Amino acid sequence: MDDELRHRLARALTPSLYVALIAAVTTTLITWRYGKDRSGLDFYQQPWAVTFVLRHAPEANPWDESARERMGRRLLDDVGGGSKALIPKGKERQYRAAMAAHPPERQKVAVAGTPFFFAVMSPWSLTSFDTAGRAYLALLFASLAASLLLLGRLAGLGVPASLVLYAVVIACFEPFRSELRVWNVNCLLLAIAAWALWQLDRGRIVGAGATLACGVLFKPTLGATAVTVVIAMVAARRWRSLAQLATGAAIGSIAAFLLGCYWAGRWDAWSSFLQSLGQLSNDAYAMAGGNVSVGRWLLERTGSAQTGFLSFMGVLLVAFFARAVARSRLDSANFNHHHAAAVGLGAILPLLTAPLAWLHYYVLLLLPAVLLLRPPAAFGSRSGAALVLPALGAVSLLICCAWPVWIPIPVEAALAKPFTVNVAAALLAVGMVTLAGVPAAARSATTLPATDASNAEPTGARTVTSSRRRRDPSLSRAQRARRA
Repeated sequence: MDDELRHRLARALTPSLYVALIAAVTTTLITWRYGKDRSGLDFYQQPWAVTFVLRHAPEANPWDESARERMGRRLLDDVGGGSKALIPKGKERQYRAAMAAHPPERQKVAVAGTPFFFAVMSPWSLTSFDTAGRAYLALLFASLAASLLLLGRLAGLGVPASLVLYAVVIACFEPFRSELRVWNVNCLLLAIAAWALWQLDRGRIVGAGATLACGVLFKPTLGATAVTVVIAMVAARRWRSLAQLATGAAIGSIAAFLLGCYWAGRWDAWSSFLQSLGQLSNDAYAMAGGNVSVGRWLLERTGSAQTGFLSFMGVLLVAFFARAVARSRLDSANFNHHHAAAVGLGAILPLLTAPLAWLHYYVLLLLPAVLLLRPPAAFGSRSGAALVLPALGAVSLLICCAWPVWIPIPVEAALAKPFTVNVAAALLAVGMVTLAGVPAAARSATTLPATDASNAEPTGARTVTSSRRRRDPSLSRAQRARRA
């Protein structure tokens, strides 16, 4: 083995890494048992049930209300017509999910996914619900781990710290526990947003645009993230980056559109989806039992959801964010803070302003919380944010993990969940706006591109000062050797 490689392995494989890895594996095994015993209601309804039925009736339009009722009856027939005595062998878990999704008073399937969503998720229906459920549960854990490792790297945390954070999150972070109960897609959305931020941080703007576009067409919840990224580039006057982002978004949108139409077997799939949104919204408002949105909390306290007020507060947050970006745009070291703040704020805005938000939606709070857990060296030497922002991220995570055991909640028990998770979201929103304007320390391994004071646009490629130089594919090996 090469001496340099042996030296790097010796530096990487530290006792702290082994301890963190053991903690992560142990908590994963314990939490896995909790997740696999749940019914997986959301995964059953979408995507498994919809794609399962459409494999047997490909001509059906899943966004048509009558087709949704036929799909519900077909799914009940698959588990013995809803009779516990007639359940086929090996379909007990599917029966529990079917009974939760299709009670006698509501047998139609809830179809809220986009054509691209079902196209991506359709392979899960190729096998039984139990087998697909176990594989999907493993994907949720893997997505969360990959997201926290990526975000930890972006925040300047080491691998051991990221693994310990992963262990804490899966053990007691309430939104993730809720995700395990229903097997939703929020861990996948977290991974998509983290990957888009990684590409932005590395200057791969076209790839970030394609990722965000596919993410929005997969789950429109990420639309706010795309908007805040665009606003950050406009406020910083980074027109070239904005053009690259638009190019990537166009490529990703076309690919997602065509794949969605191909899956549905019809060119009007997207128009059918858009026409069904009104009915789906009415259905969603009727299921208020687990809604922890700010609008629902205000409705319980004041008798009004205050939708206009929440929208105004969201616009105000974006305005303060754009102002912070514009004031710090001439410092090229702040570009990484702008990207992080834009993606983090975009993840929070739907949670604070939407009239419907289930508890598992708040898994996305992990993105801004981890980005705030930066070591003091990541900020400018004279910045007071070096202490305040990491503390804000830690407190927000603690609120979502520890309630209501020791935190005195000033509301009745029924409103404890909406109160605590939305307080955490509000704190993180303030942290993201602040992060956009604080000075950033230049990276030790890289020199960020120089900027043109007229438009704050990078004028040269990022120069790597360490021994690992970026390779220009247009140069031959001899030319690269002479340049080095």
